Amino acid sequence: MRWLKGVIARSSLTVMFFTVIFSICFADDSKDPDQAASDMGKLMQNIYGTRDNLNQNVILPMLNENKPMSTLDKSISFKAQLLCPSSEAFTIVSINYSSNGISTITVQQDLDLDGTVDTNTQISGTITSVCSNGFIACLSQEQCYPYKWTSETSGKILYTTTGFNELSGCYCISSTCNGAVTLDNFTYILKSLGGGVIGAVMQSSKNAFIISDSKIQGNSIVYYGQKTEGCSKVQSAYGKSSPQLQNYFDSPQNLQGGIQSEVAAQSGDSASYYNLMVTAQQNVQESTQEKTCVIQNVVNPVGIGVYDVVAPVGGYAGQIRSCGDKCIQIVLGIEGDNYWCAGCSIYETYYDIQVKRPDLISKATLNRVKWDDWIQIFVNNSLIWYGPYAWTDPNGYPPGSCELDTSWDQGPQMDVTQFFRSSGILRTKNRVAVSGCGEGFSIVTLDIQTICELNKSVNNTCSSLENDPNCTLRDEYIDDVPVMKNFIRTGFKAYPSCKNFSCPNTGDSIMGCEDWWETKRVYVCKNNQIDLSDAKKRLATVVPSVNDTGSNVYYQDWRKTSQGEITDTGFFTITNRPIGQDCEPVCKVKKLSTGPEIGISGPTSTYNKEQRYTYLYRACIENTCPTKEGEEMVEGCKCSNDFNLSTSTMAVLRQASQDMKCTNNNYVTLP
Repeated sequence: MRWLKGVIARSSLTVMFFTVIFSICFADDSKDPDQAASDMGKLMQNIYGTRDNLNQNVILPMLNENKPMSTLDKSISFKAQLLCPSSEAFTIVSINYSSNGISTITVQQDLDLDGTVDTNTQISGTITSVCSNGFIACLSQEQCYPYKWTSETSGKILYTTTGFNELSGCYCISSTCNGAVTLDNFTYILKSLGGGVIGAVMQSSKNAFIISDSKIQGNSIVYYGQKTEGCSKVQSAYGKSSPQLQNYFDSPQNLQGGIQSEVAAQSGDSASYYNLMVTAQQNVQESTQEKTCVIQNVVNPVGIGVYDVVAPVGGYAGQIRSCGDKCIQIVLGIEGDNYWCAGCSIYETYYDIQVKRPDLISKATLNRVKWDDWIQIFVNNSLIWYGPYAWTDPNGYPPGSCELDTSWDQGPQMDVTQFFRSSGILRTKNRVAVSGCGEGFSIVTLDIQTICELNKSVNNTCSSLENDPNCTLRDEYIDDVPVMKNFIRTGFKAYPSCKNFSCPNTGDSIMGCEDWWETKRVYVCKNNQIDLSDAKKRLATVVPSVNDTGSNVYYQDWRKTSQGEITDTGFFTITNRPIGQDCEPVCKVKKLSTGPEIGISGPTSTYNKEQRYTYLYRACIENTCPTKEGEEMVEGCKCSNDFNLSTSTMAVLRQASQDMKCTNNNYVTLP
């Protein structure tokens, strides 16, 4: 339970600090300050000065809601429980590995925290890559399978096959992909596997666990935890009862409201813990500051409309429309029947089109032409099609009779993709010869590669820190893979990965792949330092000049004012100067101790015959030696100085070490 002791120790120091501060702040102003400080020190030593007293007055009240904590003068008692019940080891992740990767993963779980392993899950195979939420196992370099950590509602760990794009933060640990498990990265690999297991348990389990600690033990990582349902309610200093942590786990949306409620309750009290911490932070001066930033590959699916590919820009006869999924129709001319009537006349229709996205056009086909009696189709002044018979003169009349007494409707299926290969303006023209009544139009169909694409951009909040000479990169994580930690490159590299996105116009899925998605960085930046040169100059003037006569202290001073630099002299008088002790009084005690004699030959009946004592020094409390049961005072409270004993003991040890030196019979003289 070393973690628990550490938490209690830090919390105990915090409680003692605030207790002393409050006691000093509200001390009797009329009392002599020297005597007040002395009394306060004695009182604290009596209450916190021994291990037993510290345990009774600080540690137990923080663990047990039925054991109240008291102020130094015992006038006020209050509940101070800060911790939930003790945690237990509930998940152990162990691995065996070789140069090819991890050969075995074993997960042991104690889900009811009764000290007995409930489930034992073992995974065997060649695991070549570890991910933040799973792993990749390979039968060969060509046969690799991704697995993702999941769990039952009871918390039992499971691993299921998944898609490569469902894994994140993967990195290679096998020689087959230029990786390896080494002493340098072994701890991180264990933590990655363990973190994935614990994350799956926390996400799927109906039991609300709190992870309190983790330890690396050999080839295993042990996670300690506790169920939040075992945490009792804590009474707030402002008369409000905080709900159990289990309630926040079940309804996390209430957590922010609980925080705001507590802050609101304490904000109006200048002496509250909240205000003390806020105002204390304003007085902190640090030489460096950590700054975090993120670089993200931002990918947004964008629907592609008809006019995003081609758009009308001129002419009076034509239309652009959708003809289904990934299909666009361009109508050249006017759809209809017998809308022109004349005696062998030529009618021309124009329609200009801007090709905006030629990269999305896979094919263009002239797939329908309807006319009565003759027709010519031009693109950029080039004749591309005519009917029903040869008519090649771009300006004259048809070579035969205008009236053919036929309305033609054909599907040429002519490939006209060449005209849509580059961006620009296409000028189209239908030229129709009509006798009697007739019509003339054509339709070009475009096959589109996609109607949804990914709009990519980079959101970089690190640019200012990258260019700041006062900032140095300390940590860098690419898709949760640590590529730099504590200013040192780790050698890990994040795998490229893919994600599925939903198209806004159709709901279809579209996949986007990137070398990386998110880079998190931590920079250490030097703060603008306060200019203390004037203060140092004043200090260098005052300190060497101090002359203490016993009743008065004389000094020379240097100051900088709005009128310039000033040098003068001064003095102050000290009355009732306190006389401090030269040392902290200690006493010497001895305690009988027995144990086997090491290195003495002879029968066992001769062992432990001689009485031996252990000598200890204890700080005196109000000039009284605090002896414990079985201890005998050897020397009373005084300023002890056993320098001679220490020196002689060290000399004996030094000479003993010389006696044990191997010399190969070449004897040496002790220095």
